[in-house]
Amino acid sequence: MTRVFVVHDTGQYNFAKAAQFGDLVVCAVGKVNVHSPDTIRLAIRNALSGFKEADFLLLVGTVVQVFFAGLCLPSNLSKAQLLLWDVKRMEYFVRVIDLP
Repeated sequence: MTRVFVVHDTGQYNFAKAAQFGDLVVCAVGKVNVHSPDTIRLAIRNALSGFKEADFLLLVGTVVQVFFAGLCLPSNLSKAQLLLWDVKRMEYFVRVIDLP
């Protein structure tokens, strides 16, 4: 089954609609110290180590976390599927990006 990697779950949002795309995998939970980028990078890199092209990346969190999520995707991928939230339709949609 595919997975949806949620970069950061603060407990503020309901990701139930994202679960229709796959099993939810949360990279970070609760408060995160943005002044400790090495800790953030390590946690996200570890969480994304099994990321496959069929999986989805849900970019939610601080700018630092989102930056590291993109940077820490496995280097053997040729594309990544992003889940983005459509505020008007109140649903997620997929965007595929090609990776260098």
